[in-house]
Amino acid sequence: MQLLNWTAVVLAGFACLAFLWWTFDRICTRLEEAGYLYYREKPTGSGGGGVLGKIDKLVRPSIQHTIELRETTHVEEDGIDGD
Repeated sequence: MQLLNWTAVVLAGFACLAFLWWTFDRICTRLEEAGYLYYREKPTGSGGGGVLGKIDKLVRPSIQHTIELRETTHVEEDGIDGD
């Protein structure tokens, strides 16, 4: 009978942990959709190192990180006279 009680306690504990994890996941997913948190999706952008990039800029101001434009596309429009 003692084993049955401990089994019930362990199963109830796992159920509580699963519910808490599910609740945490839903809250974080909603916060991510609202734009307050990066939870599953990685942020897209220039990179820049986040906080470490700013600290690096303070410590070594001579280093400047730049973004290089690799490809450009130009669209030419035809004239009105039809030449």
